[in-house]
Amino acid sequence: MSVRKKLPLLGLMLVLLVSACVPQTPGASTPPAVTENPEETPAETAEATEPPAETAPAGESLLAGTGWTLVSIGETPVVAGSKVTLRFGEDGHAGGSAGCNQYGAPYVEGEGTLTFDTIISTLMACVDEDVMAQEIDYLAALQQVSAFTLDGDQLVLTGEDEAKRLVFTRGIEEAAEEPVDGTAEPVEETGEPTEETGASAPTSPAEIIDSEYLDDRSTPTGLIASYFNAVNRGEYLRAYSYLKNPEQSFDDFAAGYADTASVSIEFGQIGFGVGAGQMYWSVPVVLNVIKTDGSPERYAACYTLHLSNPAVQAVPPFQPMGINEGKARLASSGQPSEDLLVGLCESLDMPIGQPLDTAPVTDPKDISADNYLDERSSAVNLLASFFNAINRSEYARAYSYWREGALEQSFEQFAVGYENTASVRMETGEVTTDAGAGNYYASVPVVLVAETRDGQTQTFAGCYVLHLGNPSAQARPPYRPIKIDAGALEQVDNSADHAQLLDAACRQ
Repeated sequence: MSVRKKLPLLGLMLVLLVSACVPQTPGASTPPAVTENPEETPAETAEATEPPAETAPAGESLLAGTGWTLVSIGETPVVAGSKVTLRFGEDGHAGGSAGCNQYGAPYVEGEGTLTFDTIISTLMACVDEDVMAQEIDYLAALQQVSAFTLDGDQLVLTGEDEAKRLVFTRGIEEAAEEPVDGTAEPVEETGEPTEETGASAPTSPAEIIDSEYLDDRSTPTGLIASYFNAVNRGEYLRAYSYLKNPEQSFDDFAAGYADTASVSIEFGQIGFGVGAGQMYWSVPVVLNVIKTDGSPERYAACYTLHLSNPAVQAVPPFQPMGINEGKARLASSGQPSEDLLVGLCESLDMPIGQPLDTAPVTDPKDISADNYLDERSSAVNLLASFFNAINRSEYARAYSYWREGALEQSFEQFAVGYENTASVRMETGEVTTDAGAGNYYASVPVVLVAETRDGQTQTFAGCYVLHLGNPSAQARPPYRPIKIDAGALEQVDNSADHAQLLDAACRQ
């Protein structure tokens, strides 16, 4: 499927090429904790004479063009190390970081009154549970705001519930505008993407290889989520690599995201079709977009995805699941997502296929032949995908997980080497990481228990080294995902202690 360029960029039309213009993500850095105002005793508070709140001349705004950092919700100070921000745009839209996610909403300011329309936020989960709970409380409190007072550098927002009183201090540290904690865990193993700018390198190789980065071609939901994860991180070359036959140049594609801060997605009923060894999916989604100025936009979109049956891809290069085409239209912020998703692909003249009973979910822990796993978010998941391909006898796919030139054998020799392998079970130990000159390396200790086709059990222990060039630094096509750089295995006694084997595997 090629994503066809049919109309101008996102935000300028009602029907658009989704892939041509969905957002870019601002950079993230860890801000200092917010410093609270000195505590006052109840007596001091009661006796203090408060200066009058600021007022604006009729027709003028006190809030437009200002930015604020949250100090407390009710009597509870913000979680140490977290940062919650609120910026009021000149255009009647407000937004900022809720701690993990970006959010936005139209606002209406009166004389001491303030209300927000429906707040839309991205849907990443925080790694820190306290920050996640704070974010939920903050957005709920913000939604019920009805009044404000402004006193110098302090802004107080109030509503019916005094326990949801929001106190802010003036100013937002520009270099730390994004959430500190990162995001939802991509797969069960380790966290999903925080939104990072393409120019900002992670603080450690573990963050990029094992934590914030989603590169999943196992399922249609995984692929679409990975596409927008790349967009949210400003890794446009990676996003571009998910397109089967793009008709845009990479430069035009990347430029389409210049005014986008983040995108979150909601999935509808996925359709599936198969024919002549080809598999297709139709994926309806609602896209909640936060632009770089904090304003929200909403789209109803449909993507079609394609995968040539891996079992019949007999020789390299292996072609993974990719996006053929995407279309979208602007959607009202007030229309329920479930209504937008009904019949969405058909309304956009896209194929619909046969409905799947449930939306497919990637399970990186299941490497059996019954599961299809093509998950490249972390070193461990890449190895799991490799042995899943072996278990399914998809040797071209397995071969594709190795860096070109890393194996001293042809594909034919590689495939013959696994002909007698019926199945493999994998255990991994503690992953160690290293970085240098924009390259990230992970060493993964493994124990493999293999069943041969003649009924024998064999146990192997060893270490694999995997490599990923910093996605933010990969500037021109083709995009190079994480790959196996080297591996060494030794057959051991079937009764050997696996914990001891894993502990020693990568130390040699």
